[in-house]
Amino acid sequence: MMNITLRQLEAAVTVAERGNFTRAAEVLGTTQPALSLQIRELEEALGLRLFDRTTRRVEPTRAGQEFVRSVKKILGDLELTLSKTAEIANRQRGRISIAAPPLLAAVVLPGVIRQFRAEFPGIDIALADVASDRIVENVLAGEADLGLGTFATREPMLNSTPLMSDRLTLFHQAGSEFVGTEPMPWSSLREAPLITLSRTSGIRFLVDHGCALAGFSPRIAHEVTQMSTALALVEAGLGVAILPTYAFAIARQLNVGARALVEPVLAREISLVRSTERSIPPGTDVFTRILAKHLKMLVPEALAP
Repeated sequence: MMNITLRQLEAAVTVAERGNFTRAAEVLGTTQPALSLQIRELEEALGLRLFDRTTRRVEPTRAGQEFVRSVKKILGDLELTLSKTAEIANRQRGRISIAAPPLLAAVVLPGVIRQFRAEFPGIDIALADVASDRIVENVLAGEADLGLGTFATREPMLNSTPLMSDRLTLFHQAGSEFVGTEPMPWSSLREAPLITLSRTSGIRFLVDHGCALAGFSPRIAHEVTQMSTALALVEAGLGVAILPTYAFAIARQLNVGARALVEPVLAREISLVRSTERSIPPGTDVFTRILAKHLKMLVPEALAP
């Protein structure tokens, strides 16, 4: 196997361009004898003569001309690759893919992506809005670099960064009997028609748990799969809903109010997860910081845990 170094390749190109060992050595910052030795060792490794030497000039042989042309292309490609790599390291180029549940994907990530791309236009952001139970699966499978959501169990193959605490909150029709600024105990909802998410949702499990802790079974008026649907039913006066506080981002666009719930207070962490077995995409630290800021902006101070 040939033992050819990058320094030898650069030496061959420089000698061909300068036509003289002394001038080429000056360009390369070495001595003429050291440069001559590099070329001789390169020729020995290749098994062919690259240069014809005269007392006045050094000229590439026909084989040397072809070799130098190929080496120039190789060195050019290498320089371009190193330049692109440096750009990636300096957050000038790259790609971050993130999986998030539909509501968070709709209400928080567009603003995050817009701000991030204004600062780092060379880094692409790929967004996948998927069901909550598929987020961890996507990250572990390498389909997403990052996963945003609330996660009930800790996965040993994932690194988790908490971004904000989110509590279950009451959403009611504006002007209803539930309007108020003070936190409301869960027991006050004993007779209220409740609009809930389906039993496959982790939120539904928490709602049932909260009702049980308050000593009553919920009166289910409607069971839906999307928070936006639940809030639309609340706006129509068909019941109240207990949802994560960040659902306020949609509720404030509707004729729907929100009120903090206590006795018990049920809160969850919204976190960003990534695989421990994959490298972190450049720019992830800045993206995470912007995301945390936008998440906190979603929740009014009166509803914050």
